[in-house]
Amino acid sequence: QWVAIWAAAAPAVLLTRAPLAPGQPLRVPAVSASGPALPMLLALDLLGVPTALLPPATAESLGDVDGIVLSGPGTPRTAAFLAAAGFRPALALGMPDGAGWAADPAFPGVPTAIRQVAARSPPPTLLAAFRATAAAVQMEAALVLPGLSIPEQVASWQQACNGLASSPDALTVAAADDIRPGDARMAVALMAAIAAGGPAIPALQDWLARRGP
Repeated sequence: QWVAIWAAAAPAVLLTRAPLAPGQPLRVPAVSASGPALPMLLALDLLGVPTALLPPATAESLGDVDGIVLSGPGTPRTAAFLAAAGFRPALALGMPDGAGWAADPAFPGVPTAIRQVAARSPPPTLLAAFRATAAAVQMEAALVLPGLSIPEQVASWQQACNGLASSPDALTVAAADDIRPGDARMAVALMAAIAAGGPAIPALQDWLARRGP
């Protein structure tokens, strides 16, 4: 057991050349379906959009690609660079907060995957797996304390971290890598989503086995 104190998250987004359409296959470069693209590939499957994995893309092979999954520091800048090749944001994982997954401020107006997936009422285990993998991919940093930490110690760390989300210095450093520093609510949301995904691991393994490499 851990006490979530603070977290920071990075964006994750799917870029496509054309609007997403159920039943229309999407060729996506990725080393493996179990890598960083996993939550987006799972979301697309739950939305009825099949995907076929291609080797990692190069500038010469972009013509064979229908969609690109980006995540981590620098995602908005990479997305802006790929716009010259005709790729536009089509689906964002969103940004976790105390109320769930909000629209990602790095991609305003882009549909949020968690909302669209939840609206389709998928199997609960796969929905939990999606939330867990999305949280794991987006959590760029976190501070947690052992569950048996004394209350005074927890309060001291909480007080020290509370100002990071609004600290000009912290925001400047985070903005350089397109990372969003959060607070205890973001940390709790991320850790809770990851923890809730534990019972869904068999369903996720079955899904990976069905879709193949």
